[in-house]
Amino acid sequence: MKDTTADLLAATDQCVKCALCLPHCPTYQHYRDENESPRGRIALAEALLQGQIAMDGRIQQHLDHCLTCRRCETACPSRVPYTRLLRGVRQRWPVRAHWARVLLQQPAWLARAALLARRLPAWRHWPLPIRLARALGPQPALPACGTYPAADATPSRRLGLLLGCATRATQANALRASIRLLNALGYTLVIPPHQGCCGALAAHQGAQLQADACVQQNQTAFADSVETIISIASGCTGGDPLALMDIVVFLAQHHTALRQLSWRPLHYRVVLHQPCTSQAGPAVTDLLAHIPGLQVQPLAGGCCGAAGDHLLRQRRQAVALRQPVLAQIPAGATHLVTTNVGCALHLAEGQRGHAIRVAHPVELLAESLG
Repeated sequence: MKDTTADLLAATDQCVKCALCLPHCPTYQHYRDENESPRGRIALAEALLQGQIAMDGRIQQHLDHCLTCRRCETACPSRVPYTRLLRGVRQRWPVRAHWARVLLQQPAWLARAALLARRLPAWRHWPLPIRLARALGPQPALPACGTYPAADATPSRRLGLLLGCATRATQANALRASIRLLNALGYTLVIPPHQGCCGALAAHQGAQLQADACVQQNQTAFADSVETIISIASGCTGGDPLALMDIVVFLAQHHTALRQLSWRPLHYRVVLHQPCTSQAGPAVTDLLAHIPGLQVQPLAGGCCGAAGDHLLRQRRQAVALRQPVLAQIPAGATHLVTTNVGCALHLAEGQRGHAIRVAHPVELLAESLG
């Protein structure tokens, strides 16, 4: 339901201008500009909603630079609903549609385009979209739509698997790994046809009608066939009516069953990146602990700058925010693990020329599964 102007102004009134959010805001730390802070954007939103200022390109840019990382909400003592406020403002003054958002509404075409890009010869000067499509390396065939029964013959609970858009195009190996893991735990996986993008990107940019259409499409596709819909992309699990569940969160609820599976050693040195969209950081560490021989080193907090399609629309900002994350990767690391497909693509593209592999944690779990 769309917030009224009065609702949004009430949200701005919760901000007491204490500035405790500033040290946690990636864009404020980067620009050192009050307009690039949560406090500054709240002031801009209030002035816009009250008609004190008119939207122009400069104000739009300050609002659009926001990564929606929600770190400010965690730090805020007044519990300002910053993300809801910003989304409400963007519904009134939407972010101009980027070609990436349009393409994501056609995930089948996106997957075909990514497949063609991966078949191109290696060349460091390919345009950014082609580099991103190739960033995670060769991928197997995408899992076909249909039903994947549990490993044993006993009746099992049915889970739906969301293929997503960027995930479908670039992380077929992680999708297959998810099926294998969940089948081993006794679940039957259902991948219905006619599913699409989750709609999170459109919702963040204020295109609520487009986001609602995505949700409706997926509700129809998964209707009455499953009890839970699993997503491997943490950015897709933002609380929409589909009630998607992050696979890491789901697997974390099955530690006892996971311990009973057979795991072979993987002698990898893994660095763990926690995306802003994920609250499952400790859960990922606990899951990877099932793999004998694995060395895991969490990276320090900090947004990598991917932020949906910011890695395309706000390229200079995205690259600047990515660099401190990449600088933390120690020599000798073999894998960088993250649960967000945008972060994976952004970080992998920045690692050009290095041997480190960027992967979803389920890929390592499935590789270790005996």
